[in-house]
Amino acid sequence: MDQFFFEKRELPVKITDEQRAELQKRNADIDIELQVAAEEFERAKGIHKGATEPIKKEKVKNLSILRTGVENKVVNVYEYVNEEEATLEFYDETSQLVHARALTIDERRQHRIPFNRKRLESAD
Repeated sequence: MDQFFFEKRELPVKITDEQRAELQKRNADIDIELQVAAEEFERAKGIHKGATEPIKKEKVKNLSILRTGVENKVVNVYEYVNEEEATLEFYDETSQLVHARALTIDERRQHRIPFNRKRLESAD
C-alpha cells in the first residue's frame, strides 16, 4: 500500500530572493499608502473640527444660560442706588427692572450708606 494521501497544511517554506525583493517593494508601497491615508485623515479631522467647534461653543453657551436662567446682553440701562435695600438697580428705557445686586463695600462708602442699616432695622 504505497499510496500517498495529500492534504493541505500551512507550513513554513523558505522564500526566494525574488519573493524577498517583491515583499520589500510592497512594504515600501504600503508605507507610502499609510502616510497618504494618515494625511487624508488629518485633513478630515481638521474639516470636522472646523464644522463642529462653533456648534459646540453654542451648545456650551446655551447650557450655561439654561442652567443659570440668565443671559448676558448689552442693554441700555440707567443705574439707581436703592439706599433702603443697599442695592444697585438697573432699569431699561421702559423703567423695567433688568438687574439688581447688592452694593459693594466701595459703593456703600461712596454713597455713605451705613453697613449695619439692615441689622438695625431688623432688630426693631
